[in-house]
Amino acid sequence: PPGDEALSEWEAQIADNVPDGWPGAVLFCSVPLQQGVNQALLRRMCALSKPMAGVRIRAVSQGHPCHGTPFASGLFATAKFARGHRLGQYAGALCAGDPRHPTREPTLGQYGMTLDPEEVGAAMLVDAKHVGNEGRFINDFRGVATRPNVAFVTRHDMTRGLWIDVQVIEPISE
Repeated sequence: PPGDEALSEWEAQIADNVPDGWPGAVLFCSVPLQQGVNQALLRRMCALSKPMAGVRIRAVSQGHPCHGTPFASGLFATAKFARGHRLGQYAGALCAGDPRHPTREPTLGQYGMTLDPEEVGAAMLVDAKHVGNEGRFINDFRGVATRPNVAFVTRHDMTRGLWIDVQVIEPISE
């Protein structure tokens, strides 16, 4: 394990990359983590993480369904995005099982994004409750808009593993 000096350097690297509005209790990492990632690799991935371009985290307005709840922050565009644009990846810890499965620690659905079982051949999810990126702040469109402006698309590759892309499906204005 690294000494206090190495740990402080690592913490400083991570602090430089954390987007404004990031909750202190959640580890910022823009890389979708695979099962069994060891601590040294996790630290390296977090230190190399970069915020998503063209978005920021901010409080939702009064009247938004999440206003006044523990989930009162959302992800907002600071640039225009055309249909088909890939915003980035939904990052978090890759877990086996469905978030609604009774043997799994409940995340209440707020931070667990299920991978398409047709694509991966098993029930898997990316859980951003304790580690993740700005994707965890994308709020449900219901109660705010008539349809979603992004889709979560499961991807996999033999060398890169599993991940979820955040794909723009309706133009997004600044």
